[in-house]
Amino acid sequence: MKLRGVVCCAVLAVAGITGAHAQTAACKQLPELMSKTLPQLKVLQGAQIEDDKDEITRAFKTMLDGFQECKLSSAKAIDSISDYWDHHLWCDGTSSSSEAANLFVEGLWACTKDTYTERRTGEAFIDGRYRMISFEGEAPIAGRSAGLVDFGETEYARVVFEKSHDMSKDYDMHIYWSFKQQ
Repeated sequence: MKLRGVVCCAVLAVAGITGAHAQTAACKQLPELMSKTLPQLKVLQGAQIEDDKDEITRAFKTMLDGFQECKLSSAKAIDSISDYWDHHLWCDGTSSSSEAANLFVEGLWACTKDTYTERRTGEAFIDGRYRMISFEGEAPIAGRSAGLVDFGETEYARVVFEKSHDMSKDYDMHIYWSFKQQ
């Protein structure tokens, strides 16, 4: 019985170390992605996956720590309402447990929250306390020091990170870029 407990603790410790490594790398990758200019983003477009009347979806050339798959879509034209040329990256991730996913979300928020000029979090009551299960933030492509996003004037990126549901071990990240030129 003691051996099984030791083995379980070792497995959880390895999962925690792996999760911490992915989170640490994601702490650097997320702000870097949000600050990509249009030419830098185009370089990250891989093979075409889908082409419909409004956008082209491609594989994402860079692997993001903590995520298993990412796809990047690009609008074919500037949006007639917003006057922005929109791009969207979505990535799927899975942790070893719901608790590991909570820790990943909370840790990624803690290390990136100062990147955003506007931000908000989402919580759920889990095991007798409130836990963060999602967050959103946006910032100008030029970085937080450029000031608040002035819609229609500023090129900006917005991140939405969320668990699939409160007790899920799965999570998704979406980054939306809005560029003024094509």
